[in-house]
Amino acid sequence: VEKAKFFKDKTVIVGVTSIGVYDLRNTPVAANFPGPEIHMTVLANLFDKKYLKKMPREEIIFPLVLLGLGLALSLILSRLGALRMGLCLIVTMILGFVVDLILFSRQGLVTSSVFAVSEIVGIHAALILYKYLTEEIQRGELKRTFSKYVSPAVVDELLKNQENLKLGGRKQEMSVFFSDVRGFTEFSERMDPQELAQFLNEYLTPMTEAIFQNRGTLDKYMGDGVMAFFGAPVPDADHAMHACQCALDSLVVLERLQKEFAERQ
Repeated sequence: VEKAKFFKDKTVIVGVTSIGVYDLRNTPVAANFPGPEIHMTVLANLFDKKYLKKMPREEIIFPLVLLGLGLALSLILSRLGALRMGLCLIVTMILGFVVDLILFSRQGLVTSSVFAVSEIVGIHAALILYKYLTEEIQRGELKRTFSKYVSPAVVDELLKNQENLKLGGRKQEMSVFFSDVRGFTEFSERMDPQELAQFLNEYLTPMTEAIFQNRGTLDKYMGDGVMAFFGAPVPDADHAMHACQCALDSLVVLERLQKEFAERQ
């Protein structure tokens, strides 16, 4: 090869690419990129006139894009569940990456896409956190409310299925339990209000516990009486059996209370 003709109208870079000479640089392409190839890349871009360009009027257009993107995502994501929000995050990130890649590869435009990515991730994280906190607060309030009427196990089942919390009645078969103190009117006339209140607490508390232990729902207290039902709001195929078992347990509780009250007299 005739060297003069070979190098005519060409640009030559002389360098060493061997690892041992340590002319290696950390670049986005590779962690150890030969130094001479960096110069070759620069020259190739200059010869091909592939210059990186900033988006025209980006300082005006990009804030508007971020504003529109933020409003659209907030409106859409606020109506989605956690799973769909995650899918929307993935799709949005992929679309953003594709748009940024097209602008860079075809037109050489360098955009401040990091702000858009930060906005997308930030909105998703904020809404997920907000929904989690509000749902947990609501769940806690419902649990505290229903714990006064049903056992903790029934409360957990009630909250698992949101269909059980719908307002409005429904027609179904269930069992009702009712219990009161025989001769309470005559008995209460011989007690002062404080003693009567203490007596009712000592009587109604274990009776209510017997209801909860058998998956019952406390309906109401009526003076000395307690009323409960079985098979709602959480469906129970064995509601009749649980109601009968509650009645038997209440008799055991009553026998124990009778001994305690007799010992005090």
